[in-house]
Amino acid sequence: MYLDKRWKLISYSCLLFSLLMALVVASSTVYGFPGNENITASTVNDTRIGQGDAITWTMPILNNATNWLNITVIYNSTSYGPYNVTITPAGNAVINHIAPATYGNYTVYFTTVGATQNATYTGLLVDHYLIDLTALYSEVEAGLYTRISAVGESVLDGHQVTFGDTVNVLNVGVMLWEDMSSTFYGTSLSATPVTRVFNTLTSFNEATYGITSAEINTTATVTWTTGIMDIWQNELVNGNWVGGLFDIMFVEITQIGGWSLLMAIFSIGVYNYSGPYAMFGIWILG
Repeated sequence: MYLDKRWKLISYSCLLFSLLMALVVASSTVYGFPGNENITASTVNDTRIGQGDAITWTMPILNNATNWLNITVIYNSTSYGPYNVTITPAGNAVINHIAPATYGNYTVYFTTVGATQNATYTGLLVDHYLIDLTALYSEVEAGLYTRISAVGESVLDGHQVTFGDTVNVLNVGVMLWEDMSSTFYGTSLSATPVTRVFNTLTSFNEATYGITSAEINTTATVTWTTGIMDIWQNELVNGNWVGGLFDIMFVEITQIGGWSLLMAIFSIGVYNYSGPYAMFGIWILG
């Protein structure tokens, strides 16, 4: 008697569990299982986008009989997913994704479980910019400015960086556009002797397509040397007055100024000894 009741209880429990599982499966089939939904098309928020930038895909659903889809995204031959994507009230599947990390022209495929029609998007351009830097003076005195110039272009089609774009270089700042030279420019300063390599973009934005993916392709190097008073002070301490004078002439006044002073000194002696023609010949040879 007791055993019969126990077996009846077990049987009823199993039957109840089976009914519950059936309800779960049935509800999944109607409201969640990604059945034979068909993707009719696909649109993107921007057809040209930077490497690794955020990108949003929207796909209208033909049947719209479920509330989510299991979608795989394929950029050329590289697959991402599958993702469980909720269908919006408008009957769209929306995927917030990341653009590929390699620039190029992509064909994007969207596939879902059980679909007889999937979507294809051709002509997605993933762009990247290369920036070339140059320094007006590669060697300047500590405490003085040097000018840094920048030009840049797209690796896809050579589109030039121009007015309205933003180029921000470390130790230079946001650079200004100059129409005459068709370049961006900025200045940099060091109060102490140092060698500085300009090789880092703080930020970049190409205004036409909103591309933010870029890198420095050609770096610029500037050396800030010891100032004229420091040179003179060191030479005085060492008792090398003449050497300090020549350092100032050739380093600070430039080579032309130094050689001009030397030629003037020799010219006086040659003129007094041999006259103006010999002095003229010394200047030609000099």
